[in-house]
Parts: sequence; structure tokens; C-alpha cells
Amino acid sequence: MNREYCPYCMTPVGEDGVCPNCGLTSGTYTPLPHHIPPGTVLMGRYLVGRVLGEGGFGITYIGCDLRLELKVAIKEYFPTNWVARHSEVSLSVNNYSGAESSYAKGKSRFLYEARTMAKMDKQPEIVSVRDFFELNNTAYIVMEYVDGTTFKELVAQRGGRIPAGELLHLIEPLFSALSAVHAAGLIHRDISPDNLMLERGSVRLLDFGCARESTQGDETMTITLKHGYAPIEQYQHKGQGPWTDVYGLSATIYYCLTGKTPPQALDRLMDDEIIMPRRLGVDLTEKQEKALLRGMGIKQHQRFRTVEELHTALYEGVDVPAPEPELPEEPEPEKEPVTPAEPEPEVRTGPIESPARRVGAGRRAVLGAVLGLVAVAGILGLIFLPRGGEEEPVTTDAGAAVSAAPVGWNGPGRDELFANAQVAADEETLAALLADEGVEAVSLSGDFQANRSFTINKPLLVPGDASAVFTCSVELTEGGVLWAGGLVDGSVVVNGGTVVADAGGQVYGSLVLLGSGGLVRQGGAVSEDIYELPLDELFAGAVSVASEDELRAACENGGVSAIRIEGDVVISENLTAGVPVLVAEGVSLASGSGTQVFLVDGAPLVNDGTVECSLQLGGESPLLLNRGELRQADGIWLGGHESSNCAFINLGSAELGGYNAMWCRLFNYGSLTASGSEEEPGTLGLGSGTVSNFGSVSVGENCVLMSGGFIDNHGELTIGGVLENYGSVNSTFGSIELLSGGMVENRGLIDMYDVSTLTVNEGAQLNTVEGVLLYRSNCSQIVGEIDGRVWEVSFELIDDVPMHSVTTEAELIDSLTDESIRSVVIDGELTLTQALTVTKPVYVPAGSSLTIPEGEAVTVDGSIFVVNGRVVSDGIDVVNGGMLEVIGEWTAHNSGGAALNLTGGSWAYSRMCGMSVSELTLSENSMAVYASGEMSMLRSIDLSGGSFLVLNGEALISDDLEAAVSDSTVIQLSDAELGGSASIVLSRTSLYSQCGWLTLLDGGAMNVQSGARLASFGGRLVLEPGSELLNGGSFSVCGFSDTYRDAVNGSLENRGSMFLTQPIDVSGTFTNKGRIYSAIVPAAGTFSISSGAVVEGIDNIEPWPEG
Repeated sequence: MNREYCPYCMTPVGEDGVCPNCGLTSGTYTPLPHHIPPGTVLMGRYLVGRVLGEGGFGITYIGCDLRLELKVAIKEYFPTNWVARHSEVSLSVNNYSGAESSYAKGKSRFLYEARTMAKMDKQPEIVSVRDFFELNNTAYIVMEYVDGTTFKELVAQRGGRIPAGELLHLIEPLFSALSAVHAAGLIHRDISPDNLMLERGSVRLLDFGCARESTQGDETMTITLKHGYAPIEQYQHKGQGPWTDVYGLSATIYYCLTGKTPPQALDRLMDDEIIMPRRLGVDLTEKQEKALLRGMGIKQHQRFRTVEELHTALYEGVDVPAPEPELPEEPEPEKEPVTPAEPEPEVRTGPIESPARRVGAGRRAVLGAVLGLVAVAGILGLIFLPRGGEEEPVTTDAGAAVSAAPVGWNGPGRDELFANAQVAADEETLAALLADEGVEAVSLSGDFQANRSFTINKPLLVPGDASAVFTCSVELTEGGVLWAGGLVDGSVVVNGGTVVADAGGQVYGSLVLLGSGGLVRQGGAVSEDIYELPLDELFAGAVSVASEDELRAACENGGVSAIRIEGDVVISENLTAGVPVLVAEGVSLASGSGTQVFLVDGAPLVNDGTVECSLQLGGESPLLLNRGELRQADGIWLGGHESSNCAFINLGSAELGGYNAMWCRLFNYGSLTASGSEEEPGTLGLGSGTVSNFGSVSVGENCVLMSGGFIDNHGELTIGGVLENYGSVNSTFGSIELLSGGMVENRGLIDMYDVSTLTVNEGAQLNTVEGVLLYRSNCSQIVGEIDGRVWEVSFELIDDVPMHSVTTEAELIDSLTDESIRSVVIDGELTLTQALTVTKPVYVPAGSSLTIPEGEAVTVDGSIFVVNGRVVSDGIDVVNGGMLEVIGEWTAHNSGGAALNLTGGSWAYSRMCGMSVSELTLSENSMAVYASGEMSMLRSIDLSGGSFLVLNGEALISDDLEAAVSDSTVIQLSDAELGGSASIVLSRTSLYSQCGWLTLLDGGAMNVQSGARLASFGGRLVLEPGSELLNGGSFSVCGFSDTYRDAVNGSLENRGSMFLTQPIDVSGTFTNKGRIYSAIVPAAGTFSISSGAVVEGIDNIEPWPEG
């Protein structure tokens, strides 16, 4: 016990060690082993006491600010599914194997939300953030300590309910506070009677650190919900917004008025048994009762959209009586108290949905892009969440004018800003209006799509009834305002301008913010793919240097907050900077005669000049911004397994030589060239991050580009050397060209589906025998050699000619037999009475639907079936070279899922759609790119006869999947977690190519039979205790030595051959009865064996075979 403060209540204690407030005696409070011991002082200032609350993501302690002698609450980031700690040994938390990246992202979000919440300190109803910091390999938030009575307790003290007049008076200040929170782009998501507290007569909204959401990037999400107060969208993981808090607040009011917990939202879907408050004797007017029940509407569109609307309906014209005394010492209940027990929170897991971008040519493109969007769920680090990727209700009046200026916006309101706006409906008109100096502002109309890059230097409005999809980049310069009242999707660089996310608006894609105030949230949904670099703030107090000695001194001075290099500097030894560094325009940073490295640890490096020395960026959230020239003859190293949230933003030119490795998010808006020579070949390795190219990327002769991540190409990709693709290359309105002598080895997916150009010149070679290459027939210029199958489709009859529209079953059947009709489009909702056979192109556009009778199926016979809208069918069979595209939604009549069967060289293509398939069968050289948001519904996968399956959607999580692969190939790009009775069997000549993470949990099994192969590049294989992998064929692990290692915590038995270029950690059982080839020197470093592991047969490790 701290001698001055009680660890239980933080009251100063006397010399006898007894607390005069609570009576606690020294030594009588014992924390759990993973809790911080009472008496610990953090940052030399914050004394830690007992635990106030603990949830899945963190621990909240009572504390004391010793400097201010003030009681506080201290939140510690401690996600129990990712970390552990034994406080007697160390206060530092330890990551579980494989959880490093997820933990780091969560911690970054935790701190981001602390910064955001700190800006709400002027709202007295919201618990304020006083400080936040990183320590012990984790993060902490110091918050105001609230000492009062929860409204749940207050209901009990009032005899089971609070009179309406008193309650409405007490909570009225909460409405304006929540309104301000929502205007800042945040949502509480857990308003309930035990999160509202009355402190000295004032209402306070709080949370004691219980985790409600934790995410793992594209992995699973765990949500703890309070039944009765959580609306339906929180069970569905999508569609959340201010209306989510409207439900929680209304349900809380209902409980306080009636003493009854409302029925949970899921039960109300089937039978809404909620009791009218007035029937229970609650003194509300009819108007108020209707307002309260509307606030508890089951579906989002049935509710008020904002707390302001709810407030107006509850209070306008209502005479609110004065409140009763706050807390009578001995309340005399009028009747037996009605205090129903709170149900235990339910923990739900499921895949996290993310935005699906669908852009392409013709009539299918924009509607697919707009209506294919689904919700993004963020990580809950604090009480509130950024509203990144939230889906608005379908009944939104998104076109309603908001003339008031948004919070944080210093310019005029929307009506004034766009009073004289000219209208643009296409990219040619937009380009002309932006170039016309006489045009003050521009407003887009309809479903706008631009397939070229734009620089915006004047106000541009996307109204609520419009959408704007930019397939290439958008740069906002000084004077440029992108006002999103509707949907905006694209990659936006804010370089002096501003993005305004208006109420009802949605901003998807990526945002690069080069300065402060570049994003103004006014209630709109915003993507979480945001990279913010407030340059003026970062370098406001920077130290200027002009020599190596000055640079070294600044790097070693702990009092320096930032460094500006303003003279030419040549380093003669390795230097490390832990603060932001800027290389000014016109100056250079170079190395001497050796290969000196400039390392930036956990801070941004901004180059406006020339950098010619080797670079390495690591640590927490490093960022490289290049607006000048990079000339790395000796390589560049960005990120790594010990780094997180790394990004490289290239707005200038980058010429890379030597060995280069990047595990980061890469945005290329300029030019990036990787090259080498015969004497010193070049290498550019791209890890599991995403590369977004809007400029030019060139791979020269004697250079190899190895990619195990995702390349999203909207610019030019030129290959004069070698591209080894193990991940995904997607080209949208971009070009890929193989020069003479260039080569592409494709073992992943090359997707040229969206109006791109693939050019293979004479003397070039593209090998896709073990990968999947697909494109439209009008997108290619093939002169050189392609080895392997090309999956090609023509949409001429859908995109380029008038289609025959049908609205009835008779019209559809007739049109399919009428030889004069070349293609058919479904208009509206169409329900059939029989199975359907598609013999000519049939298109279900967004907004339309097609329903097949239960038990029947759609057969696509040698033709094309395109679903951008919705199809209800228990099965789809694609035969005789037919093709299925699902960008929209396909569901079965029951919850068990549908069956997809492809045979006879047929193929299916999807991209982050709502495809609910439980049985997937491919045979006879068929192929499927399966990218569903419902991956975990798969229960059966059966591949045979030279077929290909690309798993490219959400994480595949299953405890009963049975996958049988014979003479076929699986390319796993997304992550997979298999446990229970789930199994994968590879037989004959099958190949399982793993780029995403593959985790076998307890009970999960994988059998690689003789002749079959399991190959991993850039991904990670983890065998948890209770899982097993039997290799009787070939198992190869290739990648960079510093990437995540494979881990054997379960059982691995090798009876065939293993080829390893990186070590494997073994803490379980490893038995070798075959041969092991290792490229690791010395060979003894091939396995890292933990204490307690059982290992057999690794004494004779052979060197990597030649060739």
C-alpha cells in the first residue's frame, strides 16, 4: 500500500495505514497476477490503485494524479486475446504469437481515440481525457474520475422507476453533448442505465473500460452487447451511426421510466412485445410516448436519425416539471421496487465487413461501386469509435441542406459555398469547370465516375442524392474543398484543401492528410484508411541542422522534438533518429563511401530534397513521405514484423537499387523505379501490405519484384525485369506492360477485370500455370508468350448494346428462347415459379432481384449470368464454359447456405459480395475467384480435375469445413482459421498456395498427401495446440528472413520434403521422417525450439538444392 493514499478509494491515509474513508487496512487488497500492483507510479505521476473494471480490451484502475493531488481513472490497453502479463516478473505486456500486428493496430486506435476524446473536454456531460501515453509495451489513458450514482442504481432508489418529469429534466443536457460527439464523427455504442451517472445533480456519460468491440484487421470481431439497449445493427455488424445511440438512449429512458429492461432487438424482429409506457402508468403525453418508441425503432430507418430529432420530439412544446430531490436519504417506495436483473452481456463473433469497391465500364460499374459498399467495423479502444465506414440507413434524406458551418470548418456554410456552383455530370465537364477560372464552385450530379486523376483547387460538392467514384487519384490543393453530402469513393490526397464529411455523407477509399484540418467530420461516415501528417505541427519547433555533426547531435539529444536538415549532409556512420525528420527542398542527405544507414524509429521522415543514403524506418507507426527524390543505391527497408502501421507515400520520384523490402501501406502518386545490374542485381520485396499505384512503377532489367501482398494498380506498371507474384495484382483503369526480356511468374491472382490494358510484347513471357490470370477480351494486347490458362470474358452484349428488359416470368422465358434477343436485363423484383436455365447473357442490376423457388437452382449453360443486385436461389450450376459474376448479393432460402457448382471449364468471379454459399464444387478445369463477405459459411469445398480456387474475401473461420482438393490448386489470399473438425486434404498433384495467414486451431487438421504441395510465401502458418499437419508431399516456406515465422505449437509430421528459407518456431511436436532442405546458414538456425517441445529427426538438415 502507498503510505499516502488508499489503493481502494484513493483517500489520503494516516500513519496507522487505515483509510479513514473506506476502512481498508494495508495489505488487505490483493490484485490478480496480470493487474498492475497497487502503489505503482506511472510516468512518475500517476499512482495506480484497485481495478474498477475489466473487459476484453482493457483494464480500468482508480488512480491519483500525484502532481495535482486529484483522483483519476486510468485505462490500460490490455486485449486479453492478444497479450498476457505476470506483474511479479514484469509490468510489460507480452504479445501472443501471431497477434503482434493486431495488437499494434489496436493500440494505435486506442491512442487515436484518446486524442479525439480529448477534444471533447468542453462537454461537461462527457467524461474528459486528461492525459495519454505509452509505457510497458502498451498504452494508457488518464480520465476524469466520476463519483456518483448510476441511473440503474437511481431507478432502484426511486422505487423501481424515475418520474418522467424528473428524468427528462436530468438527462436533457445529454442530448447536446451527444450531438457534439456525433458531429466529431464518434459514436458511443453502449448507452445504458449503468453507463449514465448522476454526479452532484448533473448527468455524466461514462464507461468503465468494458470492451464492446475488438477487431483484428480483416479477422474476427468480438462484440459484447447489452441486451435491450443494443439495436439490431450491432448484432449485424453494419449500419451503425448516430441512430445507434438514439436507440440506446431511448431504451435507457424506457428503463428508467418503467423499471423494465426492453426486449432485445433480435427478439423484437420476430414478435415485438414491448409494453407501451403509458400502459404501465408512466406520465408521458401521447406525443412523447410515440417519440420514445420511434427512438427504439427496430430497423434503422424507423428511428430518428439524430439525437436532435429525438430531443425535439420529446421536449418541444412539453412543459417539463421541476425535478424531485436528487437522492433522498431514505426513499419511501410507493410500491415494491421493480429492479429486473440485467442480463449477462452476450459475446458474439463474426467476420468484419469492409468496403467493397466495384468499378468498371458501362452500366454495371457505378451502381456496383455504390451499392456494393458494406460497413466497416472499427476497433473500440475507448468509449467512442470513429465512424469509419458506417452505413447510412436506406431512407436517409441525404440531400437535405446543411447551411450551418461544420464543426472545425472555418469557411462558409454549404449553401453559401455552392450558391453559384456549376453542375458536372461527367469527367470531361468536371475537367473543364475546374480549369475555368470564372467558375467559383462545382456540384456533381447523378452517379458520377471519373477514370482519370484530378487536382481540385475550388469547392466541389457531391450532393446527398449523388455519388462520385474516382478510380484514379484526387488531390485537394489550396482552395480545394471536397464536400461529401453523398457517397465519395477514391484515393484522396489533401495537400492544402479540405474534405468535409457532411451528415448523411460517406467517404470511402483512402485519405492522405498533409496538414492539420484537412478532414472535417460533420456526422458523415469516413473510411478508416487515413494517414495524417500534420506537417506544420510536427516541425513547428524543429532544430535546423546543416552538417553530419549537427545531425548526430540532434539525433542524440532527448530534448529535440523534430529535425530539419537545411544543408547538404553526408553521413559517415549509421545514425538513428527517434523524432520527425525533414529534408528541406534543395538539400541532400547522402552516405559516404560505405553503406551507411539512416534509421528513423517510430517517427515520420519527410523528404522535399534528395536522399541518397540507405534508409530504414521501423518502430511504431513510421511514415515516409517523399515529395523530392529518393536515390537508394543500397536499398530501403520499411516496416517489418516488429513495426506497425508503416506507410510510404511517394509524391515525387524514387529510384531504388540494391536490396529493398517493404512491409507497409504504399501510395505511389509519382514514379517508382527498381533496377539493378549484372554485377549487383536489384530486389524489391513487397510484404503483406497494400500497394496503391496511381503513378508509374517500373521494374528494370536485372531486378526482381517479389510481391506477397496486394497491388492495386490505377496507373502504369512496367516490367522489364521479373515480377514474382504470390499475392494479388488488381488493375483498374491502369496498364501492365511486359517489355521484351521481361517476365512475370504468377502464382497468385492477376485481375485485369476492370477496363485495364495488359500488353505482353515480343520477347516477354508471362507464366501463369500455377496462378490465375483473368481479363476482359477488350483489355489485352498479347504479342509475347503466355504459359498457362487465361480466363477471358466479353461483356459486349451487356455493356455495349441495348439489353432486352423483362419484368415478368413469361417475358424472361420468352426472351431466352427468342433468337432475335441477344441479352436480357431484369427490371425490378422478379419471382419465378420454376428453375431457370441461362443460355444467353442475363443481368440482374443493382436495385433489382431474381428469386428462384426453394429447392431449385439457376443453371448457367455456356453463357454469362451477372448479379449486381440480388438473387435468391438454393443453388447455381455453371456448366459448359459458362461464367458467373456476383458483385451484389446471393442468398439461399434458408440459413444453411447455397450450393455453387462449376464444371466443364466454367468459372465464377466475385469481389467482396454478399454470397452465402456453404457448398463449393469445382471440377473439369473450372475456376472460381471467391471473395465473399460470408466466407465462414463454407462447409464443403470439393476441387478436382485441374480446377483453381482463389480465396480472396473475408477471413475464413470455421470449425467444420471439409476441403478435399485433388489434382487442383487453392490460392489462399485471405486469412483462414480452422479448428474443431475442420480439415483440408490435398491429394495427387494438388497445390495449396498460401499468401494469407493459415491458422489451425485445436482439432484442425491438414493432410498433404504424396505428390501434393503446400507452399507459403509472405503468409504465415500457425499450428496451435491440438492441431496437426501431416506432410507426405512437399512443404515449402519462402519469404524474407525478418517476416513472421511459422509456428508449430501443435503437431507437424514430415514424411515428404520440406524446403525452408526462414526459421520455424517449435513449442509443440515436430517429427521428421522425410527430408529437410534449408537455405538458412547455419542450418542449425532452421528451427527455434522452445523448452518442452518434442522434436525428432532434425539432425540431418540438407542445404538448399541447386536450381
